[in-house]
This record gives sequence, C-alpha cells and structure tokens, in this order.
Amino acid sequence: MRRTIRAHPGEVTLLGIGPMTNIALLFAADEEIPSLLKQLVIMCGTFTYRYLGKPCLSEWNARCDPHATAMVYNAPVATRSIGLDVTSEVTMGKAEITARFSKGLLKTVYDFGGWDDGARETLTFHDPLAAATIFDDRICTFEKGRVEVETRSERLEGLTYFTADAAGKDEVALQVDAAAFYEHYFGVFAG
Repeated sequence: MRRTIRAHPGEVTLLGIGPMTNIALLFAADEEIPSLLKQLVIMCGTFTYRYLGKPCLSEWNARCDPHATAMVYNAPVATRSIGLDVTSEVTMGKAEITARFSKGLLKTVYDFGGWDDGARETLTFHDPLAAATIFDDRICTFEKGRVEVETRSERLEGLTYFTADAAGKDEVALQVDAAAFYEHYFGVFAG
C-alpha cells in the first residue's frame, strides 16, 4: 500500500474495515502517507449513539484497538466515517438474501456465508455500505466536524465523540438511504 500511495499522491482513497491497527501502523511507518491520500473511508465508530433503536456507546472496530483508532482520526487526512449506527440500517432477512445472493456473482458470497446451515437469519451490510459511499456519496447524509476517540477510560475505550464543525476535516454519516444503497450494490453485481 505504501508504494502505491506514494506512486499516486492525491489519487488513492483508502478503505478501512475492521480494527484500525493496520492503518495506524502504516501511518506510523510513514508519517507522510496520510497527507498523500485523497481520502480515508472507514467503517468505524458510532456517532448518534444508537444501534437498532437502542443506546449504543461504542463500536467493535474502534473499541478493539482504541489507540490505533485515535491515531487514524488524528492523522492529517480527510476521514469519512460510516458508523455502526448507520450501517445497521441496511439489513436483509434470510429469504431476501437467498433470493438475491443464490445466483450469479453473489453465489460465492452466499455459499461463503453459510446461509443453508440455518445459523444466520439476517445480513447487515456494514463494510459494503462504507465502500459504496466512495462511489456514490449520496447514499448517506454526512456532516463535517471533528472526531475524537476515548483512550483514557478503560470502561469507555473506543468511544467516538463527534463535534460538528463546517471547517472540520472529518465527516460522519448520520443517515442512510437504504433503497439507494441496495440499488447501487445490486446494480454493481448485476452489471
């Protein structure tokens, strides 16, 4: 990644899914990398503090390595965050998954997901939603501001704090148009 980003300054959008450890290591190994990125898009955090209509303080990707998450948000790069509170709005039940994924290019995803074993009843498009916003930023409603990550409190480690600020370098998704996401996602795989 380092060579590719250096060879194409200002052209690469880096997508981060999962804990932020590897991105933080990349930024620590080469402190110039963040400023060479076009954008950093991550599935990380929660910014409305709700998950499926219930209170939710932190999200796994941020909580798993809060110090790495803080390093990533403190880096000099425009960061777009799609948090658990928003990704949880794009969920499908087993019947629709079976209908949409059991043929064509998505058959492999269906088989890999183990849908025939009866263990899973729903699929939430956490990472695909983050990826889709790279290509169509109208899928989500974003607000600019500043994100801070709790690293001092053991109990609250990984909590993401968002402060709205039109001049901020970060932007967080606050809402998703689920129909627009599904149209985009399945349009890619149908074409």
